[in-house]
Order: sequence, then structure tokens, then C-alpha cells
Amino acid sequence: MKRNAYAALLGLSILAAPAVNAEGLSYTFAELRGVYTQADLLGPSDLTLNASGFGAAGSVAFGQTGLFATASYDSVDNDIIDGAQIDLDRITLGLGYAVAIDEALHALIEAKGLRIKAGALGESQSENGYQATVGLRSLLSDSFEASIKAGVVKVDNAELEVYDGAIVEIGARYLIDGAWSVGLDTAFTKDERNAMLGLRFQW
Repeated sequence: MKRNAYAALLGLSILAAPAVNAEGLSYTFAELRGVYTQADLLGPSDLTLNASGFGAAGSVAFGQTGLFATASYDSVDNDIIDGAQIDLDRITLGLGYAVAIDEALHALIEAKGLRIKAGALGESQSENGYQATVGLRSLLSDSFEASIKAGVVKVDNAELEVYDGAIVEIGARYLIDGAWSVGLDTAFTKDERNAMLGLRFQW
């Protein structure tokens, strides 16, 4: 009985590892970023949108629990087809959980709700969806960090194939000091490629 109790306590202590406090891997931050999006709106190699814009992202850690909340907003636009402008806005809001494998390596799981708004020729359409990923985040040195995540993304409108299927996210970040960093984050689906270059303040 005592052995089972000790095993349960050990398991809980691992799950509650203070991953959010590992030096250099903060889960509380605010970020401003430039965004580039390339999307095949009607499937591969058909009506490709090449757009750029701006975005903001943030995260808040809940103490030493390993839990954190995330949010982001990105807005891009570009003129396409006889000067018609296409606008694309993306909003995410979700929760994540980080477990410290060691001081410089974390395992992550994230679940986010999505809000996608596309507009053209004075008309717009909004759709809701979700994204779920698992991955790793690592402090490679005192100055460099990298991450990789994979999962699924889906919206309610089945016609928006750009947001229906697998997603892979890869990031790299240079730590200027304990508070500031610059990073390049990328996200790939079957029909969309995103790159976000951001300046982050973390604490």
C-alpha cells in the first residue's frame, strides 16, 4: 500500500515539474512580429496567395504547475487577380502544458481554438476551428532555443482545405538577454506556409 502511495506521489511530482521556471524557457511573454503567408486557397498550385502583415502573440504561465495560456492575432493581405485585395486574419486562444525532461528540454502539449476570417471584394467569411499539437522545446545553449511541434488543424467549413489536416511548427530563437529575444517561427500545412519573425519580451 505504501509502495503504491509513493509511486503515485512520484508520478504527480513529475507531472507537476516546474517546467515554466527553467532558466531561458519562460512561458510568460509578449511578442510583436511580422508575418508572411503563402496559401493555396483552392488546393495545390491553384490561386496561391502571397501575403504579408503583422501579428502579436502572448503566453501566461500559471505559477509552477506547467500549465500556460496562449493567444495570438495575425493579419495579412495582398493584391491578387486584377488588383483585388484578399485579407486573412487569424486568432488563436488556447492552453498548453509543459513537462521538464531536464533543465534544458521540455515536452509540450497544446490545444487551441481558431478563428479564421477571410475577406475579398468587400465580402468576408469567418470560420471557427481548433488546433492540437505535441512537441519539444529545447535550450540548445545560453543564447539559442529551438522547438518542434506536430499535430492537426481543422475548421468547421470543410471547403477550407487549407485548414484541414496535419500541421508542423518549427521555431528558432536567439536570446539577447534574460528578458529579450528574437525568433523565427514557421508553420506548415498541406496548402499553407507561414513564417513569423518576432521580437519577444519574456519574464
